[in-house]
Amino acid sequence: MPPEINQDSVEREWTLQDYIDLFLRRKLIILSIFAAVFAVTLWYTLMRPPQYQSAATFLIESPNMGLGSLLNAQAGRAMAEPARPFEFYEALLQSQAYQDLLFQQLLSDTVIRATGVTTEELARIRKKSLRLTADKTELVKLEVTARSPQLAWRYAAIATEMFKIRCRQIELEETRNVVDYVDKQKDISRNKLEDAERSLQEFKESSSFAVSDEEGGLLKKLVELESQLAEVQSQRQLAEANIAAYNQRLSDLKAPNTPELNTVDTPATKALRSRLDQLVEERSRLSAAGQRGVRATALDQEIDEVRNQLYRAIIEARPVKDTGAYLNQNLWEEIRQNRVKEELQLYMLRNRERFFQRQVETYRRENPKLIERAIEMTKLQRSKKVYEDMFSILLEKGEEARIKSATGTGGIRIIDTPTIPQKPVPSHVPRNLLVGALLGLGLGFGFAMVREYLDNTIRSGDELTRHTGLSILAAVPVIEPRNGKNIASKLNPAAMLSDAADDEYGKNLIHKLQPRDPTVDVYRSLRTNLQFAGVDKPISALLVTSSLPGEGKTLTAANLAISYAELGKRVLLVDGDLRKPKQHSVLGVEVTAGLSDFMVKSLDLKQILYPTAVPNLRLAPCGTVPPNPAEMIASRRMSDFLQHMQKLFDLVIIDSPPVRVVADPLLLAGKVSHALLVVKFASTQLRDVQEAVSLLRRAKTPLLGAVFNQINLGRGHGYYGRYNYYYYSDGEGGGR
Repeated sequence: MPPEINQDSVEREWTLQDYIDLFLRRKLIILSIFAAVFAVTLWYTLMRPPQYQSAATFLIESPNMGLGSLLNAQAGRAMAEPARPFEFYEALLQSQAYQDLLFQQLLSDTVIRATGVTTEELARIRKKSLRLTADKTELVKLEVTARSPQLAWRYAAIATEMFKIRCRQIELEETRNVVDYVDKQKDISRNKLEDAERSLQEFKESSSFAVSDEEGGLLKKLVELESQLAEVQSQRQLAEANIAAYNQRLSDLKAPNTPELNTVDTPATKALRSRLDQLVEERSRLSAAGQRGVRATALDQEIDEVRNQLYRAIIEARPVKDTGAYLNQNLWEEIRQNRVKEELQLYMLRNRERFFQRQVETYRRENPKLIERAIEMTKLQRSKKVYEDMFSILLEKGEEARIKSATGTGGIRIIDTPTIPQKPVPSHVPRNLLVGALLGLGLGFGFAMVREYLDNTIRSGDELTRHTGLSILAAVPVIEPRNGKNIASKLNPAAMLSDAADDEYGKNLIHKLQPRDPTVDVYRSLRTNLQFAGVDKPISALLVTSSLPGEGKTLTAANLAISYAELGKRVLLVDGDLRKPKQHSVLGVEVTAGLSDFMVKSLDLKQILYPTAVPNLRLAPCGTVPPNPAEMIASRRMSDFLQHMQKLFDLVIIDSPPVRVVADPLLLAGKVSHALLVVKFASTQLRDVQEAVSLLRRAKTPLLGAVFNQINLGRGHGYYGRYNYYYYSDGEGGGR
């Protein structure tokens, strides 16, 4: 599986080493897809007939006939519209109207017929070999690719001519639309202009009032007052918002109530407020009159001085401090002072606002008719000017449209006409092969990654631990034959459990291997890890099982028993698989009776405990395969037998059937002290292991951990590949 593909853990990005490992694991798939894609690319490149290309180059011009140019003219800008986008001409090239026009012309052309091209080939060229290309400039190429130079040239020439004709047709249609639109708008503008002139003349005849353009008159004065009023109102609203924000912050601090400007009513504050009102009134009067002289500057300075005096008087009227009432005394003091300043500003702004409101109301009250007439005169003059300008623009645009309809180019100008190509289009063999190679590798890796993602088998000890919580007590490798020697038969006896003959099992036992063989070291490490795992509760009876058949539990149990026996322990290996017993074949023991016979016939223990070629190791084989193995394992006699064997031997190891297949291992789990799970590398599905672990834990037997079996030591398997190199890079006689 891909690295760290687990929703329960933090995902990480793939590194270069991960991709290398993926390639080495899935090299057959990747190389097969690469070879297939590359072969197809090579065949296509070499077998493709020569192709010739002819092209016309043209410049895209502004049609200058869209209705949008009318708006530009009204605004006083240039009247030219931008050129049509390249996508417009691409759509035109693919349109059915252009394709039909072109095909009819091609069929009637004598040069085209002389080349011997068929109707089907013409249709194919029209669909696949006719295209537009553009560079960073406004130049566009119309290209045609065909099997002969004459056909490519003539096809391109006709396609260019038909393209120009079709653009001209579209432009004429747009021109007619513009002319119709301009004529209608001229009639509307003429009527509105006449109405505006008539209304203005009638107003002048009925009133002698006129607005002076030089002095601005009363209307200008009123506009200035309203502008000043609007500015003061905006500042007042901002000050109110700031005060609300300060009040909210004081509330958040849970501070005591602070005095406001209107609540501080001392003789000093009364006098200062009265003086400030007079100064603000006088300053507003100067501002309304437009005076900004020495007097206005002096008033500003005096206003600032009185405001500062009023500020200090209000601050001195503060409440008694109560440090327990709020969280931050300094922050409270700062916010309070800022709020007082803002209240003073608001007080002044309200006075100014009232002054300007009175001025505007007085102005309107004293000159109601004069102001209304001034506004009406300005409106009528503006309407007349707008309609005059619009009518002039429409007259000019209508004439332009008529001239364009007679002289237009359709929005394109031919720069270069098609010519007969002298040589075929380059086949770009290196480029095509490189693209094919990259595409093949990409598809190969993509397919390999999909396979890797969908592969739910366990491929690393970390993955097994992460998903099941089991510790990896040993990792038993498998190595392919090298230099003509069957190393695999030495390194992982479990790998051959399913299909090997009986005499092959004996060759895979660790007491028959070289002392420095890595498999021997692995089982010694497993023995040591089990001893550490059984410190608190010594292991007296160990159940060795797996999730499914073929994972190597039988030979794992046998080699583990041999490893303990070599340590001088008295070990009994019980063949608890009463359905498919194998231990007697593995250890090469001739059996006349076994465990099942002991249960049924009440035989003596000496008749079923067989010595083996390994000192200190005895075997209790299955014997006759019973018809009811589950009932026999669940019997009281089986429990008594196992308890008695734990007293006679230092360790009892039981080889049981797979957990996911039958119920026998779960029955045996209740009769032993500990259990050990064998998991086969890159073969056992994660869900099978998880289910097996769940079933064993329900039996409430301590599950010591797992043996990760049949690990591939080839390259592409991370640490295990380096493990292989460490032991076998120098051959049998090499040092570590």
